[in-house]
Amino acid sequence: MHKYTRTLIAGVAAGLAVAATTGTASAQAMDYKGKTIKIVIPYGPGGTYDKYGVSFSNYLGKHIAGNPNVILQHMPGAGGAKAMNWAYNVMPKDGLNMIVPLDNGVTNQLMRPEKARYDARNFIWIGSSN
Repeated sequence: MHKYTRTLIAGVAAGLAVAATTGTASAQAMDYKGKTIKIVIPYGPGGTYDKYGVSFSNYLGKHIAGNPNVILQHMPGAGGAKAMNWAYNVMPKDGLNMIVPLDNGVTNQLMRPEKARYDARNFIWIGSSN
């Protein structure tokens, strides 16, 4: 992997870590030593979302004070809506949990409101890894 690509991935991953802590504790105040950060992937292994998560998990812990462990959890189902609903309604808001959100999360909410039990406006969005 080229140095520029690794740096870009590390920067995006660090940004995700900061966003994950917003609202509960600032990134500077959070003690990540001995902690585990979980990244939820809304599809099964092997696809593009899995590759995003693997890329983040390989670098994220190295760029956060305390060097936490970073693990992935695949949560396939309902075209990714299962994971989005879980992240919005159940996922602990403790700065240790993240999701690789669906690219079509907003569209799903508008087109299939009975399946989307989340409000995309209330997620903390960083941007796209594309």
